[in-house]
Amino acid sequence: GLKDNHTLLGLHMVGNQAAVDGDGFVIPASPAQAEKMHLVGDKRQNKVSSLSDEQKKAIRAAFTRVDTDRSGAIEAEELYTAMNALGLEVTMEKAQELIRANDSDGNGEMDQDEFASMMEAMLIRRQEDKKRKDLAQKQNGERDRSVLEQKTSCWLCESWHPVEITWRGEAADVWVFSALNHFRRGKRMTKDARGRWKCTVMMPPDMSGVVLQVDSEVRLLPGLPIVKLPTPVPLRLQNTGGQEVPITQASNPAKPGRPTSKDHQHARIVVLDNPSDPGNPMVVPRITETEFLAKQSKAAWRFEKSLFAPWKFENDKSLTAAFDADWSGVLPKIERFFKQQEPREAAGRFLKANYKLFLRLYRRCGSSSTSGESVFAVGSGVFSDLLQSAGVVDGKTLRLADVDTCFVAARVVQRNAAQGKFAVKVTDCLMRFQFMEVLVRVAAARYMNSGEAFDMHEAMKMLFDALGPEVKRLQDELASFQKELHTESCDDVLRSYEGFIRNVYRARSGKYNKPGEAPKMTLKEFEDAVRDLNVHNLNFPPRDATYAFSLGQQLYSDELYNLDFSQLDFVEFLHAFAAGVFLRQDGQLADALEAVLEGAASADLLSGLAA
Repeated sequence: GLKDNHTLLGLHMVGNQAAVDGDGFVIPASPAQAEKMHLVGDKRQNKVSSLSDEQKKAIRAAFTRVDTDRSGAIEAEELYTAMNALGLEVTMEKAQELIRANDSDGNGEMDQDEFASMMEAMLIRRQEDKKRKDLAQKQNGERDRSVLEQKTSCWLCESWHPVEITWRGEAADVWVFSALNHFRRGKRMTKDARGRWKCTVMMPPDMSGVVLQVDSEVRLLPGLPIVKLPTPVPLRLQNTGGQEVPITQASNPAKPGRPTSKDHQHARIVVLDNPSDPGNPMVVPRITETEFLAKQSKAAWRFEKSLFAPWKFENDKSLTAAFDADWSGVLPKIERFFKQQEPREAAGRFLKANYKLFLRLYRRCGSSSTSGESVFAVGSGVFSDLLQSAGVVDGKTLRLADVDTCFVAARVVQRNAAQGKFAVKVTDCLMRFQFMEVLVRVAAARYMNSGEAFDMHEAMKMLFDALGPEVKRLQDELASFQKELHTESCDDVLRSYEGFIRNVYRARSGKYNKPGEAPKMTLKEFEDAVRDLNVHNLNFPPRDATYAFSLGQQLYSDELYNLDFSQLDFVEFLHAFAAGVFLRQDGQLADALEAVLEGAASADLLSGLAA
């Protein structure tokens, strides 16, 4: 029944002479009023009053292009060229006829003003014809429905969609009034965690006009076009506060206990029995279910209920599984390097205990070595620079030539025939397990051979101590990013643009997936997406898109036989996109996310992607 079902999909109200407004309220009305509230079947204006400024500029630019002698006038042949350039296909005979019809001074030519006037009239007629054809086509589709179905305010049939209305500012109460119900009933807006007033209203595809009541003032939504109504509409402002109002004695002693209209002339009220004074009535404000729910205490924000809920954090289980997968690729190689079992076990114990730090180092070095067209891996130059900047390369015990030797040795792959071929193509860079091996080789060459460390556990610790400042910076940066992202304010912003973000993800993913595979986003597609969203600035140049991509990657134990680690699902894309905005350093992450998304959405990005 309706008690537990609060989702309205479609309701046809024609036979009852009523309509459904943007909040799902059934509005009884007179036949004349009901007719106005039907959206399908209404007569729409087909008249086009004028062209846009861009169209007018295009007309004058077309004239200039064909007026090669700069005489300020064109003949029939030039007119023929100009009109076809504007998309109006004409013959030479038609061009000559137009010259004669629009040549006001009879010199057999057409000047720029005559050309502009003629072209504006022709393009306006063309647009009007198109609107008439579109309307006729829509009406032909409606004829397939019954007479009653042709006129309805059913949300489902008429493709209504939810529209979120947002207002910023200080106020005790904010209401929104819509033209859908002729501005008769206001809907109370709620204040979110970031101080924005918001509400969602169902609207038809051609939208509808809205005004706001901010406390006791009427205001317009900033940034939207202003349209003057053909006739003034009276607006009954809503009562603010919503507190219980005890009944007062009327001035007429013959009617004690009865409220007068003067007492609550600006409030919507209902008279109830007073529980604290049985037998005497009390007056309380009348509120709708929407208003009642808005007043209820809001449940605390929970990560499990947010858009980030599918995100898988690194934990002991996932870290152990990833380490075991990497170490199984390292161990057969270093068994030849370390003849004794103890050094191998010591290096393994240290790396397992510090695997999270190892991951930060690998992903940062890998993102500095990788572009959209290559496999995510660590290059020789980036690795050498890391060791030099940390002082590990001292020119005596460990030289750059020694680092290159360790790098080349780690690059040699000892395949396990039982597991089959790698899913990734190994290049001259190091995959994750190979990067682990090269760190072991460098630690032995630098600290064991010099006698500074008495075992491999200490050698590994000395290497990570040298790399410590960079590792700590990367670990702190990731923790800071996730702490700021996984908040109610960021979730609120991303939910506001969820449909837009999902459309971007769909448009920019799946190009490299095999048939039948769920579409995911590769690094190349992510680089295109952040460029389209205009995320880059001086602090986040295009070369750092790979680093943002790595901050959005969840941990996968297998990076050799499965390509999932190299592609982003939707929740990973959310994190990678937010990481790019975080790296912009534009202040609070929630505000920066909203600014980027608002700019991309208003720039009509999706039409560009579709093209």
